[in-house]
Amino acid sequence: MNAKSSLLLFGACFCGVGVTGCIFELAYGAPKFGTLANYVLLALGIPATAAFFLSAVKAANAQEK
Repeated sequence: MNAKSSLLLFGACFCGVGVTGCIFELAYGAPKFGTLANYVLLALGIPATAAFFLSAVKAANAQEK
């Protein structure tokens, strides 16, 4: 695994933790920063997590070939 794929995987983990936090905030019923902010973070965070993860896998596979 090279530095690029490691950095992309870190981005996926970071976004994944943020998305999980937003889900827990919304499930609790009284989000600290409001529901709109959490929904915006969810809308941006879920695709970003998937994109970072897929890019990390592609970069790691490209290095192995």
